[in-house]
Amino acid sequence: NIKAVSWDVAVFLKNKKGYPALSKSHQFMFQMLFGRLGRTLRVLVEGNALAPASTTPIAGGGATSRLHHLQYLRHLRSRPTLIDKLDSEEGILETPYLDHLQSPLQPLGDHLEYQTYETFEKDPVKYKQYGEAVALALQDGIEEGRYDYLGTTRTTMGQLKKMNRLAQGMDDLNFDDFDDADAIDGEFVEVDIHQVTILVVGAGRGPLVRESIASVARVSAAWMNESDESNNENETRKALCAKIIAIEKNPSAILYLQSLKSCEESWNGGQECNGSSDSREEGKVVIPGTSNVTVIGCDMREANSHPVLKNMINNPSSRGDIMVSELLGSFGDNELSPECLDGVQRCGILKDTCISVPQNYTAFIAPVSSARLHSEAKAQAGLPLNSCDGPASASNGIQRALETPYVVRSHAASQTHSEQACWTFSHPHPSSGNTSLPRSGGKNEVKTADNKEVSERNAGAARCINNDRHVHLSFHNDPIHGIGTGCGYGPIDSEMASMASASTEESLSVAIDTAITLHGFLGSFHSVLYESVKSKAGEKVEAVISIAPSSFSTGMFSWFPLYFPLKEPLRVPPGATVNCSIWRQSDNERVWYEWSAEVVSSGTVLSVTSLHNPGGRSYHVRL
Repeated sequence: NIKAVSWDVAVFLKNKKGYPALSKSHQFMFQMLFGRLGRTLRVLVEGNALAPASTTPIAGGGATSRLHHLQYLRHLRSRPTLIDKLDSEEGILETPYLDHLQSPLQPLGDHLEYQTYETFEKDPVKYKQYGEAVALALQDGIEEGRYDYLGTTRTTMGQLKKMNRLAQGMDDLNFDDFDDADAIDGEFVEVDIHQVTILVVGAGRGPLVRESIASVARVSAAWMNESDESNNENETRKALCAKIIAIEKNPSAILYLQSLKSCEESWNGGQECNGSSDSREEGKVVIPGTSNVTVIGCDMREANSHPVLKNMINNPSSRGDIMVSELLGSFGDNELSPECLDGVQRCGILKDTCISVPQNYTAFIAPVSSARLHSEAKAQAGLPLNSCDGPASASNGIQRALETPYVVRSHAASQTHSEQACWTFSHPHPSSGNTSLPRSGGKNEVKTADNKEVSERNAGAARCINNDRHVHLSFHNDPIHGIGTGCGYGPIDSEMASMASASTEESLSVAIDTAITLHGFLGSFHSVLYESVKSKAGEKVEAVISIAPSSFSTGMFSWFPLYFPLKEPLRVPPGATVNCSIWRQSDNERVWYEWSAEVVSSGTVLSVTSLHNPGGRSYHVRL
């Protein structure tokens, strides 16, 4: 672990004014060190230097012979590239978590605290991407005619003008001025309303609900604009309205959602809040582009036990068109997203054409060298097994400590190889047989009796799914030791990687002759929230979130990597290959991971680890 860097005054040059400065190569070294370790690194200036002619005393005493050297280093530290890395809101929020091991969440066994929700909701990237994904899904649904025709409503040009402002990116969802729209433009127009049903499963405190409401407003406004610009007098304007079902099991989060429902007009179809579960049932006019939210308190896997959801299941046209969730963990599936989303599908509450956001997510893993993380993992052995038992509690023990994966913002670490994909989960699972349902694009659509049968096949497709996985990966010799991936968290430093790749043959041979020590593996994920059908026509349109270095979502901080420690560090000699085997296992009550590694050189196995966490003896996630 590097704690401090000492700069000898002898390495400094003099600029035109006679003040100390560093060469370009030393400046690059300074930026590299501070970019990686600047939050915990101390800087020293040592050596003898002649004092400038105009010496001035320092308030605390001492000579000024090195003051200008320090001032120059502070100048380098204040460059925008380092400020963006170290002094951004993201960087400040991450600082307390650097190399601090956290046990993964038990999302089904425990209820999240308000502080956890609040931290996640500060992420400026994640929810923007979710909103974009929902908007893309809605646009594709419109083009494919998936959404049921609800009826025709009369509105005013003033309301449509407000929808136009929403389409231009003004996400102000305050509908107070709709009643006064006649004063703006009293011309009444007719709008065909098509209804979309959005299920937000694991709604938390409602950030995904808010993004869904905003996406419906934007897409609906754009759809009405297209109708208005078609110059076809016989074509009625078209708009969306949404029925959003927010499903949550945490009692405190349910109260928060209900309070939003009781006071937010945007959660009540843009109309005055009256405590009704659905304001449209009161006979009020549907405002184009609005959403009505229903809050449901239950486990998403037991949706068929709730009366409101049971009615939706029994009425095929009321089932979900889009399912939105944020159940991903640091390793993609380690917080039981597959089991939860499969459970929703098994209940039969999704239409056969239902879209899931996220559509798929892939787990990645890479070797990591970090004595700091390994020592932190060993230190977990002395912590109490159950913190609620106080001093009388038994300790974790070294076996449990080194057979548990930890969420960590890796800092004093080096990812030695590029990450590789382990496995991918996709949702929802396609049903067998004919999946082409009649589209609901027109007013006169005739419902078929086959819809119920097809939806039952859709639910059945999730009943025979096995979510256990296994992969064996080989990480071949990397002469530059993954220098571009840094600590394993954050985007690849392409400049650093290209410089290392362009090294001279002499310096490269030095790198090849260097052995490394592995202390475990870092797990990450890449998720395609939604890929538009436009991509099939050659145009790549998708919304993505990722903490894998090769595709990292810059600015996102909701997830840190998952550290899989090794009981004994592995020495990897020059030219050797690291093999990693990892399993995702489950039974009726738990899900857990098992992992092992070996080092191979020229076909000979040099070292091998034992199997970590066999049978989930040290760590598991409760179902």
